[in-house]
Amino acid sequence: MDQSFARIMEAADRGQRVVVVTASPEIAIAHALKDFPVTVVGTSYIILNGRYTGALLSPPCFGSEKVKRMDAWLSHANLLWEDVVEAWGDSPSDWPLMGKCDKRVWISGSQQKSEVLRVLDPEGQHLMPNVWL
Repeated sequence: MDQSFARIMEAADRGQRVVVVTASPEIAIAHALKDFPVTVVGTSYIILNGRYTGALLSPPCFGSEKVKRMDAWLSHANLLWEDVVEAWGDSPSDWPLMGKCDKRVWISGSQQKSEVLRVLDPEGQHLMPNVWL
């Protein structure tokens, strides 16, 4: 099992809530992760008569918009940023969200991307899995 999926299960086993905040379509990621105990917050699209229209329901969940979405989720869950245990990211565009968290884990699939992320956040933990499925 991929290290990030194993980490999701470990967190759930400890009673922690796992929130996946993604720029990808929320409906697609929620479906892909349906077997995992997660909440997905992502880009929302208009669904009309049960069909995906491709039209955005709200701004894409990207960059600083991820912080706004997480702010709303935390407020709804009656939690604060201080309650966030850790955050995982894979792109420099994740920095606005990641920067709000004390423990940051970065995943990169190439040495070049890993170097960019290390410059962005030298204090974060950096992982470069050998195999991506």
